[in-house]
Amino acid sequence: MQSPVVNFAPARPRYALLAERLMQDIAHEVYPVGATLPTEAALCNQYNVSRHTVREALRRLQELGLIASRQGVGTRVIASEPTRQYSQSIGSIDELLQYAVDTRLANVEISEVDVSESEAAEIGCKPGQRFLKISGLRETVADPDAAPIAWTEIYVNGAFSGIRDDVAGHSGAISHLIYQRYGHQAEDIRQIITSCALRKAESDQLDAPRGSPAMRIRRWYTAGDGELLEYSVSLHPAGRFSFISRVRRESGS
Repeated sequence: MQSPVVNFAPARPRYALLAERLMQDIAHEVYPVGATLPTEAALCNQYNVSRHTVREALRRLQELGLIASRQGVGTRVIASEPTRQYSQSIGSIDELLQYAVDTRLANVEISEVDVSESEAAEIGCKPGQRFLKISGLRETVADPDAAPIAWTEIYVNGAFSGIRDDVAGHSGAISHLIYQRYGHQAEDIRQIITSCALRKAESDQLDAPRGSPAMRIRRWYTAGDGELLEYSVSLHPAGRFSFISRVRRESGS
């Protein structure tokens, strides 16, 4: 049985849309567990996409625990549903921002705050600077019944607080709202990953044991001129999130 050609929209990466379509095909047993997926060349022809797009889509399915590839054997379907641990693979800004598409903010709270000295030290700004603070739980779109994968706090530069009315119901990165309304795009994203123990307030929100281990990810989104657009901090309880990073050797080195 052959799937129809995907109608790709420009708002999301082509590999993400292809991965989503293949996930649907697996769930509907177009490719049942145990079946071998078509070759990369066949998928390129079937969906009218490049080999790079196919490889990135297959990598995404592999991260979700749906397929496994073996040289000389091919790519086989090993599960009909994604694992309940969200995996994020980072190789570019687009891949990093894909996280905001694969997940959604729930129980959202929005307020304008003048940051304290401790918050300013964390963000790297002056105490008293005005930010639009957005807080909420991160849930996976593909598995809304699963436990939340993170508690997230986002501090948007007060100069862009006009996005406040656009946050509700938005699916995607907050930085995209800034770009849509103000034309300022995140050109550089810096992140620091550390471990921590969940405090009571955080563990209550995440339905996780108090004092249990978590991954703490801090990110600074800046424009090309160095202006801070937003800062975020996310707490991921153990067992609900994995982070995959790829590095490539530069040509000539």
